[in-house]
Amino acid sequence: MNDQQILSVIKDYIQNRGINQALMINGEWGCGKSYFVKNSVKEYLRKNGILDNKNYIVFSLYGINNLVDFKTSFYDKIFINQYLGESNKAQKTKNICERLFNSVSSTIDTSAIGVPVKINLAELIHKSDLVQLEKCIFVFDDIERCELSATELWGFINKLTENRGIPVITVANENKILEKDSENDNYQTEKEKAVYCTLAFSYEIANIFDELVNEYEEKDIREYILSNKEIILEEIFRRQPNNIRTLKFVLAVLVNLLREIYNLENKSFLEHSELYDRFLKYIVLRAIQYKVDPKEEIDWRKENFGFISWVDDPDTPENIIWGFKFIDIYINSSYLD
Repeated sequence: MNDQQILSVIKDYIQNRGINQALMINGEWGCGKSYFVKNSVKEYLRKNGILDNKNYIVFSLYGINNLVDFKTSFYDKIFINQYLGESNKAQKTKNICERLFNSVSSTIDTSAIGVPVKINLAELIHKSDLVQLEKCIFVFDDIERCELSATELWGFINKLTENRGIPVITVANENKILEKDSENDNYQTEKEKAVYCTLAFSYEIANIFDELVNEYEEKDIREYILSNKEIILEEIFRRQPNNIRTLKFVLAVLVNLLREIYNLENKSFLEHSELYDRFLKYIVLRAIQYKVDPKEEIDWRKENFGFISWVDDPDTPENIIWGFKFIDIYINSSYLD
């Protein structure tokens, strides 16, 4: 299914509260699932008015191995979202409120009025009593990285969907789950009870290339990268097809290095395009190689720059490009020499 079809299914699912099970989005690592649910889905629901009276909350289950601790962070995040908003200031306010909340846990002593009892407010007041679950749309990401048992995980989700009628979207790479669960069918059994539909997800990174580039501030750098979109995507597709994590990494390295080079050289991208094109091709090549195999190195010996092969084919003239030692150092260590 393409992204527009999936967005339509998600909207129908949320609006149809006769469905008391979760919806699953399944796709390979790096295909853009997390970006999709955090950005595209949220924006689509907002434009369609669904978030006018709903809180859209995304949780990563990466490394979650304790249900009690998870429930605490679960209600914390809902509390922040509903009462404080989603900004960084809201998180700071939450931390202050948390300290105040904890500080009063044993300060009320009624012995002064003849009743020798100490009241622990933290035990009397629970965030679960303060939040409004029915006003939420939940997204649980990184299912395959969750360390809870299948019974714990799907049991918790099922309580939200079946018992409370709350829409829940789960995001997973099921191939990884089934690799771990190959010797028993517990995952499949529990999932079948909790999930009514699984959507196969694949995302064309070319569709979000411009969006990712336009997140950066410098107009000159944005325009220069966009003008080289085809070169960048062609190299990514050749080595790691359609991997959004690789694209993000390449763009981050590219922007940071171009920014530094521009500041040092003080030469415009337009007037000195040949120079910048040399840098760009090598940055893209080495950034992708680093994601594929961090151990793949070039022996510079005493040289700081020189010719290298653009691809793995024989050293034909069209495959030879300029390479730069300082770019390798930066990609491997984030240090600019």
